[in-house]
Amino acid sequence: MMMTAVANVTDNRLQMSMKPVLADMVLGNSEADKLVESIRGRIPVYTLNANAARGDVANLYRSVGRMNMRLSRIETRLEIIDEPAE
Repeated sequence: MMMTAVANVTDNRLQMSMKPVLADMVLGNSEADKLVESIRGRIPVYTLNANAARGDVANLYRSVGRMNMRLSRIETRLEIIDEPAE
């Protein structure tokens, strides 16, 4: 399952969360939004102040990168399991 960063800018804050792209492809936007809302506690949300230091931004990118690497590993395992046995 692929994830994408969803960014919202409110009151001089940048808020990013990871949203499942697969949900959008399978369910459509409104259904996917309901799904994301139902699992909101399990989707990390990152909030940065407008005056965030470079280190804060770098940490955010590292966190997102680590999450993408974990998801890639899970996808690889699922592909191996989904292959038919010979």
